[in-house]
Amino acid sequence: MFLYSIWLSLEHLTRIWASRYGEIFITSGAIFDRDGIVGRDEDIHAQRMASTNGHARVAVPDRYYRSVARIDDGALRTISFVLSNDNNDHGVTWQDVKPVVLASIVQIEAIEFSGSLDLYPDLESAQINESRHGEDWDFSAGMSNFSASCK
Repeated sequence: MFLYSIWLSLEHLTRIWASRYGEIFITSGAIFDRDGIVGRDEDIHAQRMASTNGHARVAVPDRYYRSVARIDDGALRTISFVLSNDNNDHGVTWQDVKPVVLASIVQIEAIEFSGSLDLYPDLESAQINESRHGEDWDFSAGMSNFSASCK
């Protein structure tokens, strides 16, 4: 059985939202915070993969984040996710994958805390309507990861 990427499902869902809601804004990146202490780990503590040239070693993030924002009736609505960087098989159908995607929803401050980031620096938190459990975002139109990648 082919291992499906949960990130691929989130990519597909983001494309659906772009079609459904019009203009959306996406911020994605890597999180290097294996120790869980405030902020990004120092570079020297990052797990690294071996290179083919024997010289450079690429740092491997332990998680990835994605924050999606849209303007809706004059309000900024956001939803943010943090996904582990692993090869776990999360299933083939959207019904299999959807609970994992929903469980990965986090608050913006969780991403900012782990990555030493400021995702929306020009906005006060009171100006942002964050989805905490998927509300205000349509999760009904997902597809399997493989199907999504073939479009």
